Amino acid sequence: MKDPKGTVLVVDDEPAIRALASRYLQDMGFQCIAAAGAQEALRVLSGSEIDLVLTDIKMPGMSGMDLLARVVSEHPDTCVVMATAVADFRTAVEAMKTGAADYVVKPIDLEDLGIRVERAIERQRLAAENREYRLRLAEQALNESEERFRDLFENANDLIQSVDADGRFIYVNRKWKETLGYSDGDIDGIGLADVLRSDQIPHCMGLLHELLKSSSVDRVKTVFVGKDGREVYVEGNVNARIEDGALVTTRGIFRDVTERKQAENALRDSEERFRALARSTPDGIVTTDGTGIIVFWNPAAERIFGYSGEEALGRPLSAVMPGRHADRHEEGLASAKLAGNGSSVGNTVELTGMRRDGTEVPIEVSIATWSTAGDVFFSAIVRDITDRKLMDEQQRGLLAAQEEQNRILVKAHLDLEKALDDIRRSEEELRKYQEQLEEVVTQRTSQLRQTNERLEREVDKRRRAQRRTMGTNQKLRAAMQDLRTSQEQLLQSAKLAAVGELVSGVAHEINNPLAAISLYSELLLDETMEESVLQRIEAIHGQADRTVGIVENLLSFARKHEPKKTRVSVNDVLDSVLKLREYELNLDNIIVSKDLDADLPVTMADFRQLQQVFLNLVTNAEQAMGEAHGRGKLLVRTEVVGGNIRITISDDGPGMPEEHRSRVFEPFFTTKDVGKGTGLGLSICHGIIQEHDGRISVETALGVGTTFIIDLPIVVVSEGGDTPSDCVGDPRAAAKAR
Repeated sequence: MKDPKGTVLVVDDEPAIRALASRYLQDMGFQCIAAAGAQEALRVLSGSEIDLVLTDIKMPGMSGMDLLARVVSEHPDTCVVMATAVADFRTAVEAMKTGAADYVVKPIDLEDLGIRVERAIERQRLAAENREYRLRLAEQALNESEERFRDLFENANDLIQSVDADGRFIYVNRKWKETLGYSDGDIDGIGLADVLRSDQIPHCMGLLHELLKSSSVDRVKTVFVGKDGREVYVEGNVNARIEDGALVTTRGIFRDVTERKQAENALRDSEERFRALARSTPDGIVTTDGTGIIVFWNPAAERIFGYSGEEALGRPLSAVMPGRHADRHEEGLASAKLAGNGSSVGNTVELTGMRRDGTEVPIEVSIATWSTAGDVFFSAIVRDITDRKLMDEQQRGLLAAQEEQNRILVKAHLDLEKALDDIRRSEEELRKYQEQLEEVVTQRTSQLRQTNERLEREVDKRRRAQRRTMGTNQKLRAAMQDLRTSQEQLLQSAKLAAVGELVSGVAHEINNPLAAISLYSELLLDETMEESVLQRIEAIHGQADRTVGIVENLLSFARKHEPKKTRVSVNDVLDSVLKLREYELNLDNIIVSKDLDADLPVTMADFRQLQQVFLNLVTNAEQAMGEAHGRGKLLVRTEVVGGNIRITISDDGPGMPEEHRSRVFEPFFTTKDVGKGTGLGLSICHGIIQEHDGRISVETALGVGTTFIIDLPIVVVSEGGDTPSDCVGDPRAAAKAR
């Protein structure tokens, strides 16, 4: 069997076309491999040597154009023929530009296909032979070139070296060996690290990484160490030969710049000493070129003129001079440039400078001129003499002031002598007038003393009568005020008595049906067995007991009684008040929080009066919160503080301003609308607490709320000295006891 003309990979998503093209090409003597898509074709290409790929342009997934790009990039020795429809002619042209060897038009003409495949493979073979021929020519030219370059390198004045991947020297030229003091026999036993100064090795390692990226690095600076230990500074270029991403060899061409480096170091040291001096001197140092452009500006100059170094450098020197001195400066600069001197060069002169903000500053300037490489420069040492000028001005002012003061003193002395003469004459005249005046004064004093005694007696009589009249008026006003207060209290007491009688009657009427409800619910609880019915009857019975408790609290509150102090639990009083207001508080969306000390001691107090105080405070808080925002939080707390029982009632209502807080316990003072309060409630509370030797105070803030604090003393009574306390504090228990 003949060897195949070549291997063709047929790629098409249509099986019929793949089979037809493969069979025809096989008949022509080609070995054919079929692939249904671009991905399958890439897998075949990665594992087989393919001479030509015949592919359709339009295929599902990866297109033929994408496959072409991959083949051109990854398999440059494989040619590609594209199969396209007539309508895809532009695409075929694009494929040729991308790297396709040829194209055929569908429906495929098999004979034309065979011709184009043979032609493409033949072109590919000729191109390979041509590349091989050019490669042989290039190798021959390279050998000749290497020989010429070897002669050139060996006789060059630069240091030339070639180093392998391990850092061993492959080649060094004659200049390299002469400069570093090594012989041919020494080179075989040393490497690059042996001739580098130790601090340069990390730098050279970094160069190797750069060479892997760009294959050459220019303007390399490093330091070699000769065989005798002498340091050799070199500059040059390094390039590398890289194969498969790995460094094979490096070649460096360096120039010995040791003498220049030593001169630069000496110059740098000199410049550094000059800069250190310039930075530390209190005088400004300014240097300009021959055209007057500033080229050096030290920190002291920054302080004097206000320009930073960055701002000053490159500016003309005239920028720091007042405009009126500009012409004089230009003339002096031209004269010094031509003759090497001027009116100011070599002398110390006083001038006027101009700061960055436009203000002028007196300065003392010493100027020197120097040249280098044919260029003329001017250096000036500038001293700010503002303080010295001020001192001179102050001294002149002091001298002038001293002279003026001496003149004034002389004149004042003459004026004083004249004034003393006038005073002596006036004193004589005054003595005569004084004697006459003393006689008149003595007479008038006697007369005035007699008149004054009569007036004092009359005034004393009238003052006593006025005091008697004022005392009578004050007593009348106090009596009228007491009368009005008593009238208001009587009226309020009458209203409360009427309300109490009404509440008592209503409570008695309610008690009868409540007793029946409670009794029958208890009977039903004994007779009923069904669970759901029992739960409802228990709810009825519980609510009936709750109503009985409320009625008993109302009766207890409304019942008349004489003030009497007994052993009282303050917690019980507060519980009774909160039960009385429980319904209204719930109706007004007010949440009540109780923090009652369970170990609170009892004390001697009037249960009803304390109940009245707490009820008034709770009702006021309820009304304030309801009117403010229709809801609220009420906190009731009891505790022992400093040997007293402390009761705190707080709300989150609107609070009160300071002017209302200071008057809140005054009789008839109220902030409520007409008809909603008498202004006596808090005044009565204040009086009740005082009668119990206690204190009541208020804390409030607008928009935060109000807190009433009551401190009651803890009064302990010996056994047998008080009425039984088991009925006190619970209105329902008191009612049953009676």
